[in-house]
Amino acid sequence: MLSPQKPVLTTSWRHLTATLLTGVTLAAAAAFASVAQAAPNATSSDWAQYQKPLLMENKSTLYQRVLSTPGCLLKSDPSARDGSEVPAFSQFYVYADQGDSYLVGNNATGNIVGYLKKDCSVPWKQQLAMLFTNPANRMRALIFDEEAALDRIIDQDDGADYYKQLYAQVEAGQSAAHVISIEPAEYVDYQKQFYLLPILNSVESMFPDGSYVYKHEIASIVSKDAQNVTTALASQKSATTSTSGATNSSSDVATSTSGAATSISAATQQGNAASITAPVNGAEASAVAANGQGDDKTQPNAAIVGFKSAIVFVIDASISMQPYIDRTKQAINSIYKSIEASNLNDSVQFGIVSFRADTKKVPGLEYTAKMYLRPGEAHNAAEFNAKVEQLEQAKVSSAQFDEDSYAGIAMALRDINWNEYGGRYIVLITDAGAIDADDTQSSTGLDANALRLEAEYHGAAIYTLHLLTNAGKKNHSHAQEQYEELSFNRILGKSLYYGVNAGSVQEFGNMVDVLAKSLTSQVRLAAAGELSAGSALAAQDVVETTTKTQEAIVSDSRKLGLAMQLAYLGRVKGTQSPEFMQGWLSERDVVDHNQMVCTPIVLVNRNQLSDLYTLVKGVLEAGIAGQLSSDDMFAQLQALAAQMGRDPNLLSESQSIRDMGIMSELLDDLPYKSRIAALTPDDWYNLGSQEQENMVRGLENALNYLQYCSSDSDRFIKLNEEADASEEVYPIPLDALP
Repeated sequence: MLSPQKPVLTTSWRHLTATLLTGVTLAAAAAFASVAQAAPNATSSDWAQYQKPLLMENKSTLYQRVLSTPGCLLKSDPSARDGSEVPAFSQFYVYADQGDSYLVGNNATGNIVGYLKKDCSVPWKQQLAMLFTNPANRMRALIFDEEAALDRIIDQDDGADYYKQLYAQVEAGQSAAHVISIEPAEYVDYQKQFYLLPILNSVESMFPDGSYVYKHEIASIVSKDAQNVTTALASQKSATTSTSGATNSSSDVATSTSGAATSISAATQQGNAASITAPVNGAEASAVAANGQGDDKTQPNAAIVGFKSAIVFVIDASISMQPYIDRTKQAINSIYKSIEASNLNDSVQFGIVSFRADTKKVPGLEYTAKMYLRPGEAHNAAEFNAKVEQLEQAKVSSAQFDEDSYAGIAMALRDINWNEYGGRYIVLITDAGAIDADDTQSSTGLDANALRLEAEYHGAAIYTLHLLTNAGKKNHSHAQEQYEELSFNRILGKSLYYGVNAGSVQEFGNMVDVLAKSLTSQVRLAAAGELSAGSALAAQDVVETTTKTQEAIVSDSRKLGLAMQLAYLGRVKGTQSPEFMQGWLSERDVVDHNQMVCTPIVLVNRNQLSDLYTLVKGVLEAGIAGQLSSDDMFAQLQALAAQMGRDPNLLSESQSIRDMGIMSELLDDLPYKSRIAALTPDDWYNLGSQEQENMVRGLENALNYLQYCSSDSDRFIKLNEEADASEEVYPIPLDALP
């Protein structure tokens, strides 16, 4: 859970170099020490000739780096048989290319530590990597052995049909032309089975309909624990067809695994895929595959039976809200009666959080946000009613029309153990806008984007039911903008924002009934071993709708239900990313070009996140105080953003980037850029003063979220049990960065 205290960020601008990382994930420090002890010539004079790492091809300032894969050995001599195993995902600078090995160092200033075999490392050209998105509503990604094979899919008018043909062959356990692997049927939860898809090369292309797409050459690095699980699974199944690809037969792999190249049949079996024809859409294909039904679709899936849902209502309890509070209670009581009749009391659990505004401004409000009921604390209607009996609207008005709805959302995300549930839903109910992050009355300092990212981190979806009352007419437009961003769902590619005309209590009640029943039906299906897509609904689960909005709610909730069930199956079954050395994939679904197959992240550790916070904060404060001109502030911020995308270990050098004239070199070839890195100096200059101020305010909000992330020890991943906590890593979404 999040700590209530803010993190201690001690790194200063002047003394930053004393605390920066040395270049390698520090989890490898123990391995370096071991090499030094085992090999007296670890600091041999032969290495003294290598003063700087090798430059990347066609670059004048960017150094070559590599990441280690599981089982890599660090040696004092390239021909030595023995060495010290280094943790997977350790970062090294390349000082020399010596046949089948690299001479590597743990920083860019000459600290050479030994030799690493090439076949147990992958190039680390940038700090960006990819993670798979949830495959519920799209085709699963096929990985190809060459770019030309992917071009055949993207460039041709019949590319989608050809992709479906290859997809069906792979799903059936057959080999397919140039396909070396397939994304698992279930969502791969990096928090449970850590993996990375480092970007080796990126090429921008275009589908015949004019949609832009990146083709990525990626590698796949899976943690050793995940590899061991994969090996165990493979040993229980009979292998069939294997595709060509690079296998890792090196003697430098300390622990034997199933190899770097994955057979199509093994990848399909690991995802529990069934033999099916070319799918109509990704959702139905994934549903059949993940459900493990095969040709016998009458067999229930035991893994999904344990699926439970938490539905947490975050309710505005300001002075105007009593009718909506009462109607929400009524809807939940109705659902309790329904699930009690089906003996599903423990499978659908409700929570209630209420919010008002700043009690310092108006003490009579009594609270800013309050948890009335956590999921699991009430198992029937009577217990629910007892818990929420005191939930009533405020007796006094707030200081402004906006309320602190972000405080309610933050409390729901922070103070509920979402890990106990497969279905994770938050329903925001309000007639007011949200107090902005930079408002002195904001209790969180977080904006809609930050809370949307936080919901994604927890795997939760946020619905907003916005009551469009006459009293809030002047507020509606701004509030809708806020809540559409807050409720944007990346899986669906749309916002789960729904306006309630004129704040009609009847219309609102009907919407709550439809939403609650639709979300509950997913649990009924799960209890019967069915998934949300491709399953016939029982009579009691058919949700009657009378408006297009209600139809949208039902459709969206069913698609989300499938996504959450696939995520749940991935967690309980230990689904891992497929193992392969390198290959090509499309960043977007080849059928629905709006659906992202993978999403960019920046791999950082605690120190790097702290450094970024300190440096950006220093630049912003200097700019706001007038110590930097607007243009200088932009230049320094962009330099930091660019360096973060390339090599966070060199953040302290960002001040010299502008003077050296190498900004374009840092930004060139980066397929994705943060908000400030994506701007050109002309873009910044052409922004009006108000737009520049809004940009700065957005960066300040991003800093607040970085601080929020830093304070949560649970989100950092320990790659080496012996490593210090500062060396734990977090794959932070790119759009969370300044």
